Amino acid sequence: MSSNNKKLFKNYIHCEYKAYLIHIKQIEELNALEFHFARETEYYISSIPDNIAHQKISTKNQQSNVFTPVEYSTKNKIDISRKIELGYQAINSGIPEKKLSKYGVIIYGLKYLKTKIQLKKYSNLAKKIAGEVSKIENETNIPVFRLCSHCRVCRFQSFCRQKAIQSDDLSLISGLSKKEILKLNKRGLFTVTQLGHSFSPQKRRMKANTKHLFSLKALAIKDKKIYVNHVPKLPSSLVNICLDVEGLFENELYYLIGLKIITPNGFEEKCWWADGALEERLIWQNFLDKVLAFKDFTIFHFGSYEIDFLKKMYGKYGGCLADDYEKICKSMVNILTLCHLNIYFPTYTNGLKDVAGYLNFIWNRPEASGLMSIIWRKNWEKSGDDQLKRTLIQYNADDCNALSVVVDMIYKIIANAEVNTEDFIRADKMKKINQYRWGRNTFASTDFNYVNQCAYFDYQKAKIYWRTDNRLKKRIKLREREERRKYRPNQYITFSRPTICPHCSHNKVNVHDKISRTVIDLKFTRTGIKRWIVNGSGNRYRCVRCWKVVYPADYFQSSFMYGRNLMVWVVYLSIGLKISHESILNSLNEAFGFRFNNDFVTRFKTVFSKYYNETYEEIRENIQKGNLVHVDETRISIRGATGYIWVFSNFKNVYYAYSESREGKILQETLGPFKGVLISDFFAAYDSIECPQQRCLIHLIRDVNDDFLKHQFDKEFKTLVESFGQLMKTIIETVDKRGLKKYFLKKHLRDVERFYKNVVDKEATSEMVLKYKTRFQKNRQRLFTFLTYDGVPWNNNSAENAIKGFATFRSLVGGLSTEISIRESLILLSVAQTLKNNDASFLKFMKAEEKSINAFLSKEKGSNFAFRRMPKKIKST
Repeated sequence: MSSNNKKLFKNYIHCEYKAYLIHIKQIEELNALEFHFARETEYYISSIPDNIAHQKISTKNQQSNVFTPVEYSTKNKIDISRKIELGYQAINSGIPEKKLSKYGVIIYGLKYLKTKIQLKKYSNLAKKIAGEVSKIENETNIPVFRLCSHCRVCRFQSFCRQKAIQSDDLSLISGLSKKEILKLNKRGLFTVTQLGHSFSPQKRRMKANTKHLFSLKALAIKDKKIYVNHVPKLPSSLVNICLDVEGLFENELYYLIGLKIITPNGFEEKCWWADGALEERLIWQNFLDKVLAFKDFTIFHFGSYEIDFLKKMYGKYGGCLADDYEKICKSMVNILTLCHLNIYFPTYTNGLKDVAGYLNFIWNRPEASGLMSIIWRKNWEKSGDDQLKRTLIQYNADDCNALSVVVDMIYKIIANAEVNTEDFIRADKMKKINQYRWGRNTFASTDFNYVNQCAYFDYQKAKIYWRTDNRLKKRIKLREREERRKYRPNQYITFSRPTICPHCSHNKVNVHDKISRTVIDLKFTRTGIKRWIVNGSGNRYRCVRCWKVVYPADYFQSSFMYGRNLMVWVVYLSIGLKISHESILNSLNEAFGFRFNNDFVTRFKTVFSKYYNETYEEIRENIQKGNLVHVDETRISIRGATGYIWVFSNFKNVYYAYSESREGKILQETLGPFKGVLISDFFAAYDSIECPQQRCLIHLIRDVNDDFLKHQFDKEFKTLVESFGQLMKTIIETVDKRGLKKYFLKKHLRDVERFYKNVVDKEATSEMVLKYKTRFQKNRQRLFTFLTYDGVPWNNNSAENAIKGFATFRSLVGGLSTEISIRESLILLSVAQTLKNNDASFLKFMKAEEKSINAFLSKEKGSNFAFRRMPKKIKST
């Protein structure tokens, strides 16, 4: 490798584009241990003592003739670049690979700590990078331009940043990794503006978002406005303290503590300076005394550096009681974390300088930064210049004031969260625009809104057309007259007089006043259904002794004005036939002459779900006692939140259950002591059930087929597909001929073993073959379980059939139901689907007022079941 190539190597580790710029400009690199700045060209190099640098490095497994590469670093933490550099030294040392140790050693920090690394791993990485560097040197490859974390200490910082701003490059947004940028590029997003246009308001969820939305950040930069994704919460204290600490990483010295104390009477600025480690304890004690002088306070800081400061200083010096230290820790509020998740400023980074700069705060020294403060401190230690000390104190005070400006802005956002202001936009209240969705439009002009409302068909029919159409006018008047008309009763009932008082058992009660009640119902006949109105009349009485009101024994005690048959019919239409609530009301009004205009279907389902709760538990017990169960799950939207519907089926019984998450906890709760065969898809949560399992081979076949259609020219994968297809064909031919009997199916176990030996266990290079080899081997004990059991199918179609039944109901709900309503509907759906699987009528079951499905089926005569009985015991090989 050429000398210039060696110079490019270290720079390539930090930034590929930097190495390219150094090559084309022929500029010599800076030393790896130097800090370079445009205005202050002072360098700080930490030397390693000779007794450390030349000490003998040895390990237990090394022999005397084995060499161990050693790397030195003044940093307290070792990053991957140091490890790669050590691997690079190993491959360019001229020492044969056999004489090199398996491990390399890095000595780092002022305490000269040692760490070992795997030499082979990082040597291979170094070889790969060396190849890329060679391409740059030969000018056959130009790296993709992209900003990175190394830019802040790079000599080309201003050049690259200006280029990125001109091209609106995505790498301008801090925190957006190389991997994420490549994903966005695949979606056709290459600029910050394009990423901002891709933001789509999310559905409101109960849980707060824990991820930073880069698309919302890009939108804030594009629109130059602050976006609030979630309104944060800040403690309300009498005293607010803005804290900023300056220190040196390498020797863990904290030399400057600054405070801005804001009280109801004004503010006060404080700072404490330490010349060296001897004064560090003094400024820590001054800080504690000042803060603990207040009873109610909140300390704001920016980043985690101040948290580390508290932990290290308390661990080193103490200085206060444990309760006081805990009080200080609880009062700490990290503004950086709060802004990162909730508030999106129109800045490329969330650094204090960028955020406060957007809020019009100006530092006294524009070039001031955390790295610059280290240079100033080191230069002060060398020269003792008071001007450098004053510069550092002023920089610390500026940071406290900048933090105070940001905190004030957050308090302003919280105070005006529900008010529309020009200062910020609530992203969590932005509605997702869908031009294909049914519903009312939102107009910018009130005039347009008025015109649009007058264009609705119902409005025009009721308010406009009747003025010119006499027939329509007469029809509207006739409908109003019919709505005022009372129903004509089909049956009259007179309530009987009570003989004794139910409260005190006195035998004398006097008439109090008259009562009456009308019940709207239906009557089932052999040939159809008719409207049936029952009118009851009589008296209510008052006891002579206790003076309490007494009702007749046959008085309708139900709080509903509707009869049971009407409720049975409505629930049957909603659950059994899966008709929408609006269509049910229209059918009742049209067919029976009712004048219903309110939705009572939900109330009817609530009544029957409570009535059939015992039936629901009976179905679950039948499944637990069964010899097999099919399980599947599907999503459902409940007013913006996502829930999951789980279905458990065993041909005859179907049990639906609701869960807020996709966790496998509900499997344990529902199945309990189940020991039969569980048939499911490849979801990992099913592995938590301790019982024999059969994976759905239809799911596997579909996946294999979909991937094969995308990779038809992969010969290795084609061989696997054909072999698996032939295996399945021979098995299914036996199933079609002999049924699901292990006596006839167990012969195919040899075919399965042959398939694994000749296809799955063979070495392969194809990516798709390796993918499915892993899948076949992982599920080896669960793919062909049905060959060793009687009556166990090889697919999960029973559960999928039950899922389809729920999916039809879900399309009617449309995400508007509550969790309680869904749980009630699932009880009735479980009963209806179980009766359907047993070729029994859901309507007849409800009319019979029976609660036990088993008892109802035993009473049914002449019922033909679609499925024969399953074996009582599972016989396994």
